[in-house]
Amino acid sequence: MDIGTFIAIFIASLALGVTFWQLWVQRKHNRMSVKPYLVFNRIESVVAHEMAIVLKNAGLGPAIIKDVAVYLNKEPYNMSSTDPWKGLLIQAGLNTGVVAGMTLDKYAISAEETVKIVRAETYNSLKDMIECIHRIDIIIRYESCYGESFEVRLNEDLS
Repeated sequence: MDIGTFIAIFIASLALGVTFWQLWVQRKHNRMSVKPYLVFNRIESVVAHEMAIVLKNAGLGPAIIKDVAVYLNKEPYNMSSTDPWKGLLIQAGLNTGVVAGMTLDKYAISAEETVKIVRAETYNSLKDMIECIHRIDIIIRYESCYGESFEVRLNEDLS
C-alpha cells in the first residue's frame, strides 16, 4: 500500500471516530437537557392560617411519578382511606379544618410546574406546623423521559 492510500484511510478513520464521539456527547447533552429535578417546599402562614406542602420540578424535563410513599413518625402510612391527608395531618398533631390534597400516582410534572400536594387550614402556631411537617415524610420516586430513576424526600429538602 502506498503512503497516499494509508493517509486517506487514516484520515477517514479519524473522521469516523470523531463522528462517533460527537454522537456520544450529543446524546449525553440531550439526556441532561431533559433531566427533571423535583424539590419540596413548605408554606406556613400563621396570618392566613394555612400550611401547604408543594412539589416543584426545577429541572428542564418532565418528571414521571412512579411511586409515592408516605410515612408518619417513620412508619408507613396508609393513604387509601376516604380523606387520607386530613387523617395524616391530624395524627401528626395539626389542629386542622379544611384539607385539600392530591395523589401523585402515575402523574407527570412538567418543567417549572409547581403542584400543591396538600394544603390545610390550621390554627396551630408556626412552631407546631413545622413540628407536624417533620413527623411526616414523603418519598417520591420518579423518572426522566429517558427512564433514568430519581428519588426525592420531603424531610431531606426541608431540613
